[in-house]
Amino acid sequence: MEQKQPNIASDKMEFLASLMKEANGKSQNEVMPFLMSVAQRANEKGIHFTDEETEMLVRAMTANMSPAERKKVELLRRMSKLISAKKRKNHS
Repeated sequence: MEQKQPNIASDKMEFLASLMKEANGKSQNEVMPFLMSVAQRANEKGIHFTDEETEMLVRAMTANMSPAERKKVELLRRMSKLISAKKRKNHS
């Protein structure tokens, strides 16, 4: 079964391309802080990713991580979603 690729806007693709270049060669210890900074930088640029886009990115960036490292990333993603939901609720 072929996996559907999301349509990603050109500004997002440019941002992602630069991130992938930066991420190349980072050690497992460097990837976690890098992933956290990605969300902040995207926010500063007004770039927001859908859940589908985020899932695709995380899968690509964590492909070579150990199961323990992937669990840490997933925990951070869940925490981030909760924080975002809380912020949206407080601003509405």
